[in-house]
Formats: sequence, structure tokens, C-alpha cells
Amino acid sequence: MDKREFHRRLERAGKRVLHVAQTWVIEELPTSLLYNLPPYDDPQGSRGPSGTVKFFGGRFLMPEDLLLLSSRRAADLLWVDGRVPGWVDISVVGINANSTVLGLQCQARLEPADETRLGQDLHEYVDKNDPVEPFRTRGLSLPGLIQNISGTEKFSIGKIMALRGGGGLGVVTLISKARPK
Repeated sequence: MDKREFHRRLERAGKRVLHVAQTWVIEELPTSLLYNLPPYDDPQGSRGPSGTVKFFGGRFLMPEDLLLLSSRRAADLLWVDGRVPGWVDISVVGINANSTVLGLQCQARLEPADETRLGQDLHEYVDKNDPVEPFRTRGLSLPGLIQNISGTEKFSIGKIMALRGGGGLGVVTLISKARPK
């Protein structure tokens, strides 16, 4: 797979996650997507300037540089010389005025961008005619609510965001105040 195909797969996986998540939330989710990457800090080698993380490929970034990214920028940061994380879980983590925000969690080790060697999604999400590996659809994270899901119940994304943030509305504030890159 080349970098262009990797970017296409990220966008396609984002649309799949949006579709899955929409079945679980009350609000209409915006179709415009932004991506939050994990603040991975590579422990190998030299350290960067104070306050930075050493992201894939040895790039020193501020943690806020990993938030509210376009699909192109997210793909650029995850792609390192023909290598990508072996798996990337994608889920809806919030909304702002114009976009649905997707959170990515990924393997800390980079693998060759060979689709036959990358992690597969759950069987029900695999589409042999439109593969998205290494991206895996995860819909919503529902902390503390999993045991209460009836199968037909819908949730407020605002409530989910508040529960996931640990600091109440801090996550909502961060998402609504940060500018897309």
C-alpha cells in the first residue's frame, strides 16, 4: 500500500465509524471529520524539547499538535517511510460545532505498510471489496455504560464525552475551543 491508499483507508474507516456511532447517539453527528492522534512518546533515543512528545519517526511535537487534524495531516503523521502502526482503532470521541471528532489508538510499533501483514478488523466490519486495514472500526467508547446497553438504547454524545473526560466538561471545552489544523 502506498501513502495515498493509506490516506484513503483512513478516510473510509472514519466514515464507517461515523455510521456505526450514529446508530448509538441521539444527536445527529456532523459528517465533517477531524482526527485526534494518541500522544505517543517514543522512549527510544534522544528526548525532545520540554513539553514535546517524540512521535512516530522521531518527530518532536507538542501534544496539541495531535488534536483536531484533517485526515491528510493524520495520515502524514502516522506514515513513516512506508511503515505504519500495525493496527489503529478509531472511535468517536466528541463533536464540536461543525465536525465529529474521531480518536485513534494505535500500536506503538510501526510495521511495513503491507496490507497482508496488518491487523484485521472485527469480522462484521471487514469488506474484502473495500479494505481499510490497519484501521479498525470501534464506534463509541461507553465507559461504565457497557453493562447497561439494551441493544436499542441511544446515548447523548455530550454525556458520553463528560463521562470519558474524567474532568466533566473539560473534554467538551478542549474540543470546542481548539482550531482544526
